[in-house]
Amino acid sequence: MMKKRIIIGVTCVVLLSIIAVISIFQFVFPLTYEFVEAKTFKYLGDDYAGVIETEYKEAKEGLRSDIQLLTSEDFDFSDPNNFTQIVLWYEVKNRSFLDVNNIEFYVEDLGTYADRFMYKTDAVVTQSADANEFATIRFDVYMFTEGLSEREIMQAVKGLTINLQYIQDFTGNHSLGISIPDDMAFIENNVL
Repeated sequence: MMKKRIIIGVTCVVLLSIIAVISIFQFVFPLTYEFVEAKTFKYLGDDYAGVIETEYKEAKEGLRSDIQLLTSEDFDFSDPNNFTQIVLWYEVKNRSFLDVNNIEFYVEDLGTYADRFMYKTDAVVTQSADANEFATIRFDVYMFTEGLSEREIMQAVKGLTINLQYIQDFTGNHSLGISIPDDMAFIENNVL
């Protein structure tokens, strides 16, 4: 009789542990991520010269819901070489059996270069990850880089605090803190 109670008790503990682990991975922490790469872009050609200025001014005027405004500084846009688009790519895995939608990065803290970061843009197409699938998500931030070395720009980016916000079917809105690796380096510096 005592042996039967012990077996039932151990079985219940094991089952509850399995249910708890599955619940954590399915509902509390369904996403994992891995940093992939970082690149920079400068818009110097006639076709691109006003892109950053236009987006920044529209964001300041509240005309762009797809842009997270990070400062309200007044910048001199006469030299487009003073501005850089920084793009970080992450691979996100949805470990859940539920789909994850509207995956988007948000900046929580700008670190010590707060006056240099201008705005963050949302993805052009809504990002999602089906059940047990991978998705590559990009983080685009624009920065005033006049007088900064590449090393200083990397340090500024590493000082950001960002999170990934998403909607999981049936469970609603969630967020996940994302780290920028200490050894992050720009694999390409592009001029457009």
